[in-house]
Amino acid sequence: MNTAVSNAPLDPRMLAWLRDAVRIGSDVAEVMTTLRKQGYSDEVILSAFEVVGPTGDALEQGVMKPPLMQRCNCAYSSVGAAAD
Repeated sequence: MNTAVSNAPLDPRMLAWLRDAVRIGSDVAEVMTTLRKQGYSDEVILSAFEVVGPTGDALEQGVMKPPLMQRCNCAYSSVGAAAD
């Protein structure tokens, strides 16, 4: 474990790792702990999160609702109900 705190920015390999961690929705606390163990300061870690974090707003950009959020087909509303 590295105990020295570095104020140098994350190298490209660590940025790629962080980008993947954000993409798959990793626990932020675990990611922060891992980067701290690598010797990065909190300020460097937070600035790296700003670099790799998503940009824009899906609602502002007009992204459609995901399929599971749309109204269900009424033909399927009686699934599992007793037959007439």
